[in-house]
Amino acid sequence: MPLHNLSLLNTDVIDLNIHAIPLILVGLVLFGVGVMVLIREGASSLGRWFFAFASAMGLYCVGAGVSYTLKIAALALDWERTALMGVALIPGTFFIVTTRIIGQERHLRSLSAAAMSISLCFALLARFSSLMIMGTVSLDWGFYPHYGIAGYLYIAYFAVTITSCYLLYIREYRRSRTLLHRRRLLGIIIACGIGYIGAVDFLPAIGITVFAFGYIPIFFYVVLIAVVILRYRLVDITPELAAAQILKTMRSAVIVADLEGVVRVANDVALGLFGSRGRELLENPLDGLADAPGERRGESRDYVPFKDVEFALPGEGGNQVILSVSSSSLEDPPGIRVGTVYVAHDISDRKSSAQRMERIAMHDALTGLPNRLLLFDRMRQELSRADRSKKQVGILFMDLDRFKEVNDRHGHAVGDELLVQVASRLVGCVRKSDTISRVGGDEFIALCGDLDSREGADKVALTIEEALSAPFRLGGTAVCIGVSIGVGIYPSHGADADTLLSVADAAMYRAKQAGRKA
Repeated sequence: MPLHNLSLLNTDVIDLNIHAIPLILVGLVLFGVGVMVLIREGASSLGRWFFAFASAMGLYCVGAGVSYTLKIAALALDWERTALMGVALIPGTFFIVTTRIIGQERHLRSLSAAAMSISLCFALLARFSSLMIMGTVSLDWGFYPHYGIAGYLYIAYFAVTITSCYLLYIREYRRSRTLLHRRRLLGIIIACGIGYIGAVDFLPAIGITVFAFGYIPIFFYVVLIAVVILRYRLVDITPELAAAQILKTMRSAVIVADLEGVVRVANDVALGLFGSRGRELLENPLDGLADAPGERRGESRDYVPFKDVEFALPGEGGNQVILSVSSSSLEDPPGIRVGTVYVAHDISDRKSSAQRMERIAMHDALTGLPNRLLLFDRMRQELSRADRSKKQVGILFMDLDRFKEVNDRHGHAVGDELLVQVASRLVGCVRKSDTISRVGGDEFIALCGDLDSREGADKVALTIEEALSAPFRLGGTAVCIGVSIGVGIYPSHGADADTLLSVADAAMYRAKQAGRKA
């Protein structure tokens, strides 16, 4: 009979009886449960296989329910074959779901493949041969299948597979060490116990006339397993899932480039580092966006990983982002290099803080000039350079005259302002390569390198005397001071910083006593 005659209005073909409607509704609900779990657990194979399992159950219920409504044996047989396809897929799909729930998918991979293959074979036999279903019998609730030889073999396979799943849950429950996992397994075990009652539906097929109420325990069976999966989040943590989540949640930037330097993978942090250029990062050469450290294209044989290499990335508005970059080889399979993984940390704030701390430690807080610590460091460098170039280095030790008088008369605030102005004039008296340092209250030192003779240092001292002899404007007051300067020359007066400073200090003291430069 043509399919278009299968109409709810065609009472000669269809009888929507009380037995068929609940079965069809349960089948549709099971499809919906499978879809819900698939959406919630879509990132895992567990979600996909549970959907297949629930769909197999749903197909059985809908197919059997439709066959109950039919008055023509041939049409009922066709729908029973469809329903039995779903029944045949139940053991294989449920065995795979079981391996995912107990975390044994890798160890039981071969058995899973075998179970699914056998289920597929039985499904094909059910749909396209009479080995599974020889015909139909008319019972009180409608037409029901009559099993052939393959049908009895399937029942044995069904019993062995489902029992094996149950035993796997029991064993895992006994081995479990965590309360949460035991609760998961207990929920599954209870669901299985209820679901096994559904095997009553096999009895009419082998000649034992018992009403096929198996769809009721099947409904609770599937729904309870779905509740356990959704409540306890039974996502199987695969390497792919872990890698995706790690990339998403990492606070470091991760970039994966192929052997040609083309970026294939970049997490959100990496895209954010490039600002408006982030959209250009993927599928483009990395060296086209940034002068990244490491190997260049075509140098894969010579690749050497590196660690914590500092790298300045041009940022938005002309600012620079300072990165600490490490790299490692990406290999697939092991030993065959296919690309490079870059991991970068933004150390801009740390670098800026370190620079601020270094400046505080190395500079005078009032004038901003280098302090004694930085002065000694630069003196060692100048002396080493002079030793190689056979040049001379001048040390000018300066002490302000009449500074105490200004400080006492006008106050410390005026005295501080005077020191700031003195520092500014001193910097203007020397070359950019020279150093002016404040080493005490009103004591300053000038470090002048690359001198040909003592006269070079004396010329700087004269320039300083003239600069500091001019009046200083402090508020509305003009203040005049002087300066006493002592000079030490490398290598004439000493070969190290301490000796030269001592010579220059003593010369300055004599100049102050005599009222003139020494």
